[in-house]
Amino acid sequence: LEGLALGGISASFEARYPGLVSQAVFLTFGTLGALLLAYRSGLIKATENFKLGVAAATGGIFVIYLATIVLRIFDINIPYIHESGLIGIGFSLFVVVIASLNLVLDFDFIENGVAAGAPKYMEWYGAFGLMVTLVWLYLELLRLLAKLLHGVTIPTLALFGWGAGFGWWYYAGVAAAALILAYEHQLVRPGDLSRLDAAFFRMNAVMSVTVFGFALLDRLT
Repeated sequence: LEGLALGGISASFEARYPGLVSQAVFLTFGTLGALLLAYRSGLIKATENFKLGVAAATGGIFVIYLATIVLRIFDINIPYIHESGLIGIGFSLFVVVIASLNLVLDFDFIENGVAAGAPKYMEWYGAFGLMVTLVWLYLELLRLLAKLLHGVTIPTLALFGWGAGFGWWYYAGVAAAALILAYEHQLVRPGDLSRLDAAFFRMNAVMSVTVFGFALLDRLT
């Protein structure tokens, strides 16, 4: 069931941003390898204060996500953090860092279990905990990369218009595209994928046609 859900989420992101999934997978395992190397070399140590800090931050993130889901039932949204603005990107970056540091806790749990001669069945707990952390990190990387790509859409269009010598009609189209993009973010929220097609495909098509129409108008006037 978890594999089907993960595959569906990955497919939706890949449909919208070709190549995004492979980048997220590469970054996930790259982070795993880098942190494992740092842990084994002693650069990162799972001290009690470290564990307490990571656990507190993880708990805070869990509370925010739980509040998002509960408030969504009443059609109330937590602003900014789930959008592609600076605050949203900063929040996703923070969550990615905390998810990565949870890998260190997994390494420490497994190492301490081996050193203490833990029962055989504890291997399953260690492996399962590591897998859950990797899935979480992968999903957060998908969200972060998608936000980054969305966040640069409007500046890229504006920069292209400046380089191509477009006039005010074109920039009016870019402004309209920004409004469409903002509306698109309101369609899909965590825990509600019912309007995924409308946001990812229909609104993107509307935005493309809008920018093209204003660019054509700019050239004709």
